[in-house]
Amino acid sequence: MPLSDPPVPDKDAKSADERYAACSWAERPGLAGVQASRRLEVSVRLHLEGVTPAKAEYDAAWSGARTMEGTSKGAPGSLRAEAPVLLRVGDQAFAQHLTLTGPLGQSGTAAATVRLRNAVITVRFRATASPAGKDASPKTPEAPLDKANGRAAAEAAARSATAALAACGTCLSR
Repeated sequence: MPLSDPPVPDKDAKSADERYAACSWAERPGLAGVQASRRLEVSVRLHLEGVTPAKAEYDAAWSGARTMEGTSKGAPGSLRAEAPVLLRVGDQAFAQHLTLTGPLGQSGTAAATVRLRNAVITVRFRATASPAGKDASPKTPEAPLDKANGRAAAEAAARSATAALAACGTCLSR
């Protein structure tokens, strides 16, 4: 994200059975050239007890994503979601694209969740755009995060993070 603020690492979380680390980058509305609010988040959870808890975490994420598939409409607006499987990424992987359209504008999220042995990697791109007069955000006629570009970027970031972990001989071992 070329116009982002400096990356903000989350505090690493450690417990007896897992390690967690995450980092986020944000492009705020009002910065030169920024037409919408955008954010990238990358997280990795390493399950020290092996593959079984990593599979359980991945399966829960996959189940939740599949439950949201389709379109729903209600008072807050309409939500459109899909969650296709990704091939040749880690041991298991899926992408997810969500768009929400409501009275305050549009938001989009493109994400990829990957299980690589005992690690679960999540990459999430988010963007929001609001129509004139609804808030203080810069206005743009474009959707905040279109499916093709958002999904491709989330997949590329997930592939890169997965390749980095796979290349690290001691990162995934227990």
